[in-house]
Amino acid sequence: MDKTITYPDYENCILGIPNSILKHYGAETKHPGIEPLISALDENYRNVLFIIYDGMGTGMLNGLLPKRSFLRKNINSTITSVFPPTTVAACTTYYSGLSPFEHGWLGWALYFSEFDKQIEVFTGNEYFTREPSGQNNIGNVMMPFDSIYSKIHQASDGRVKTYSLYPTYIARSTEPETVLAYESFDEMLTKITGLCKADGEKFILAYYPQPDSTAHKTGCQSADIKALLEDMNTKTRAFCHKLKDTLIIISADHGHIDIEKDVFLNEIPELDECLMRPPSIEPRAASIFVKPGMSKRFAELFNKHLGNDFLLFSKQKILDIGLFGPGSAHPLINDFVGDFMAVAIGDALLRYQVPGGTAPVKFLSHHAGLTAAEMLVPLIIIKSRKHRFLKTLFHFSLK
Repeated sequence: MDKTITYPDYENCILGIPNSILKHYGAETKHPGIEPLISALDENYRNVLFIIYDGMGTGMLNGLLPKRSFLRKNINSTITSVFPPTTVAACTTYYSGLSPFEHGWLGWALYFSEFDKQIEVFTGNEYFTREPSGQNNIGNVMMPFDSIYSKIHQASDGRVKTYSLYPTYIARSTEPETVLAYESFDEMLTKITGLCKADGEKFILAYYPQPDSTAHKTGCQSADIKALLEDMNTKTRAFCHKLKDTLIIISADHGHIDIEKDVFLNEIPELDECLMRPPSIEPRAASIFVKPGMSKRFAELFNKHLGNDFLLFSKQKILDIGLFGPGSAHPLINDFVGDFMAVAIGDALLRYQVPGGTAPVKFLSHHAGLTAAEMLVPLIIIKSRKHRFLKTLFHFSLK
């Protein structure tokens, strides 16, 4: 696993994928696209298919699959995720075409001052107890955005039909015209194939929660992950062979890194006494609020105890370097980002155990830090043939 400190490159970033797609359909964009992807889209395929394989970072892919495997040989380039490189922030960038700085969905658990609670934006539960917060669908209520589906629909005057596919246990409220649920990888691919065969222009986004889900449980270099990637590679190749007149874009929201230790801030008394409240956002990108007058002491003590595993940024530094990306700040950014952010550069998670709270879930692999393993993801572009009789238009990668 590559622990090289790697910052997001917003000029060569997953933010460019939805903006390339929006540009292709004539929708308004706020950010540049990615030139090779723009060029491929300009070939005007009837179907544009974007598949997100959650957690499939470039490091994982290159480390566990052969160089000539289908997924690897079709990597057009390596790009960065956004910050934090985590599903909430990155997938919302995919769904909106906005940077995390603009859409505000910074991570798994955010501190909402209106309710004085750290709330999981996907579940609506309180982060430290996992009990319902009473604020269901809080992300979409507090941080709504126009989806790429609605932007494409409006720009095309309804000509382009939009679809999304998610596992049945995932709900999305920023939906396209049609949402399809699936129970398995095979079912997802089968449903996409059916959509691509139908008449008319279509944009299809499919989200698959692997290899992320398994990596959290087994580690990102495990035999289970290797077998899973091999299966995904084989099935993706066979699936792409069946498609016609379809541009297939495959990427990830973030990569993964194996975790060796959990560090509990509440178990370091001199640090704990500086805190105004427990940390939020992500255990590898933690927002930290300190008591008035204790910033200098906290910074000195944090670097003394944890400086080998985390970089400590002041709020002002975070804003100055544009770590959350370009654009205009979402109104809640100031509430979500504390006096400091502790960002992982090693193999640790920053934890906190509140009295009476639920013990944190044990993760063998995680993400959201500033290592190359977490930050770098592949941009895979595959071109299917446009017409049944023009076999010469097969992309070389499908042979």
